[in-house]
Amino acid sequence: MNKYTWFAEYFTDKIIYEQDPITQKTNNFADIKPSLLRNVGFISDKNKIQFNCDDGVFLINDDVYSFTFGYRNKMYDVEYRIENISLLKRAEADICLNEKHLEPIITGYYCGYTYELELKQKEILTFVPTLCIEDELYFKLDVDCSRFKSPLVVNVMKNDKLFSSYVITEKSTIKFFI
Repeated sequence: MNKYTWFAEYFTDKIIYEQDPITQKTNNFADIKPSLLRNVGFISDKNKIQFNCDDGVFLINDDVYSFTFGYRNKMYDVEYRIENISLLKRAEADICLNEKHLEPIITGYYCGYTYELELKQKEILTFVPTLCIEDELYFKLDVDCSRFKSPLVVNVMKNDKLFSSYVITEKSTIKFFI
């Protein structure tokens, strides 16, 4: 698996990396100010994986992934700024009781956000797309439309063309490889 590092790009064009390239100091992700971000994601020597905080669009190298929602004959996009962001790493480690150090191995990187949209009174969509970088690259979409009176359609667009479509009637998790 490639080694990734997180980055956060501000509207001022300033980019903060997990490891400062000049000082080699590790930056704290908790210090990031989501309301001022343009993009956030992971970068390696082979890939740049990010999402835009204005519209929730994922950029994976040269490909653009976006989401639309169909409900009661109307289409909806991610309509407001994303500030509930998450970048996570999963690590595993073996421990030897005779040794005093632990060498964790990163086994996955995850970037995503939480988006809520109120379509009608008490009909609230909670949408959590997460791009997962493990042995393969895939999306995991957590969708909660359990309060809806009609089915919800989630469309995944790749480079402005329909990539896949899902009909959801309750709380669901969708996983698809890209």
